[in-house]
Amino acid sequence: MGQRGTRNEAAREAVALALAEGCTDVEAAARCRVARHSVQRWKQEPAFAARVKELRATATQRALEQMQAGAAKAVAFLLDSLDNENHSPELRSQNAQRLLDRAGLGPTSTHKHEGSATPDPAEVEQRARRVLAVIDGKKRRAG
Repeated sequence: MGQRGTRNEAAREAVALALAEGCTDVEAAARCRVARHSVQRWKQEPAFAARVKELRATATQRALEQMQAGAAKAVAFLLDSLDNENHSPELRSQNAQRLLDRAGLGPTSTHKHEGSATPDPAEVEQRARRVLAVIDGKKRRAG
């Protein structure tokens, strides 16, 4: 009986994880090789429902942390690009504009170039550097 209880708890945990990942009752039952009515019955238990909620929250937190890490890498790449003399002034300007846009500080003023309005590369880079100086100053005061 002890082994059966352990097997049952492992199945319940697997089903809870499947449901937390977004599986339907039928999908969770098939994935975990349990009866659909067992999944439905377990979902009615407050402790099981709480476990699904906990697993979902943990997965959501992990995903947010991964997105933040990716965003930090993307910003670092764009910042490095601003000072990379191997990149064209146009690419550096585009990357500066991307930073400003993502920070909610765009659009910058434009000038006419061959009949179309384009961001002034010098102004974009200057605004980006001002923003970075403000961010750097806040980090120093916080640290």
